[in-house]
Amino acid sequence: MKSVFDIYDDASLLRKVLIGEATETEKLRVEEFLTLHPDLRKQYDELRRQDGLNDSFIRYNRYSSKDAYSRFLRKVRLTGVYKYKSRRMSYRWYSAAAIVLILIGIFAVWRMTSVRQPLGHELTILSPGTKKGQVLLPDGKTLNIGSKNINMVLGGVRVTYHQGLLSYVPVQVNLPDSTSAASQFNTFVIPRGGENTVLLADGTTVHLNAASELRFPMRFGSGQRVVELKGEAYFDVKKDAAHPFIVKTRYGEVAVLGTVFNVNAYDDRQRCEVTLVKGRVRFTTPTRESVELEPGEQALSTGSLVQKRPVDVEDYVSWTRGVYNFHNESLSNIVSTFAKWYDVEVVYDSSDIASQTYTGTVRRYDTMNAFLDVFEMTGDFSYHVEGRCVYLSRRNKGKRE
Repeated sequence: MKSVFDIYDDASLLRKVLIGEATETEKLRVEEFLTLHPDLRKQYDELRRQDGLNDSFIRYNRYSSKDAYSRFLRKVRLTGVYKYKSRRMSYRWYSAAAIVLILIGIFAVWRMTSVRQPLGHELTILSPGTKKGQVLLPDGKTLNIGSKNINMVLGGVRVTYHQGLLSYVPVQVNLPDSTSAASQFNTFVIPRGGENTVLLADGTTVHLNAASELRFPMRFGSGQRVVELKGEAYFDVKKDAAHPFIVKTRYGEVAVLGTVFNVNAYDDRQRCEVTLVKGRVRFTTPTRESVELEPGEQALSTGSLVQKRPVDVEDYVSWTRGVYNFHNESLSNIVSTFAKWYDVEVVYDSSDIASQTYTGTVRRYDTMNAFLDVFEMTGDFSYHVEGRCVYLSRRNKGKRE
């Protein structure tokens, strides 16, 4: 059975009214809906004022992780974020998406404030992940990443952490210990409820998602550039035809020269997804089955078999821009993603709930409560939170506590 987030459809419909694209039938639907919910009408009327919409755009732009990611790329003197469409079309899409996200935010706040908690119960807020992690050094020492700046030189490589970026930059060559640095691997471990970005010694950037690990040399040698991944990461590989870049996972390896792609290889999903944004890659399984990808294609592998399919790239890389897109995705897969990001455990009272499929868009940096309220509005289930555990129940088996 398939459900669509009512909150997203309603927000999209309100957007059409705001910018004058709605039909008379759609305008009537909006008017009927707002008549039933006067509190929401008040917020909507405020947004209809031009300065009200402008203020919301300002807040959205301050929030935008896409802008933040672009700023950090500029700081390390890398090229800008790859754009899928022309400048004009990108702006129109961005504006439309911004309006929808603004309206979704209004819906979520209205929903949360309209639900009264029983006496004696406080709403447990499940905050999103933050930038954190640990670097495991070859000598067994550990660097905690995220709480403070780091600046040190190891094997002719300057290792720094500043403003959300861990970077490895060679500062000296032909040192006695610089060659050994190519064989000394660091492991960047991102816990549940975390994320972080690393700039490798060759200029490649890797954005690591929650519950992920990247093993890499402090500096690359004269052959292939090889890293090992557990979990999920978004790679923007520095082009170097003489030194192919290899990403190894338990499901196989990705070989590239210079490109942008996402790898999702969590153990609990029992499969690997390699989604190509730009360039060209080859994915090869441990049994030597392989496929080559063009932009907009994905390799899906269980370890022994691999298949290639066309996909909407945004569904698989939008997490790097602060948004989750889901298309016909099972609740179990959605919740698995949320559990890692919010560092929670989820308990179902029925396996039927886990198999329910959904389509919609939600913001990555909202509280998990906002997400759960969106899902709850579909009418399929209710939830309550105890500590770091979220309990999902069929709607007809009780109300949220």
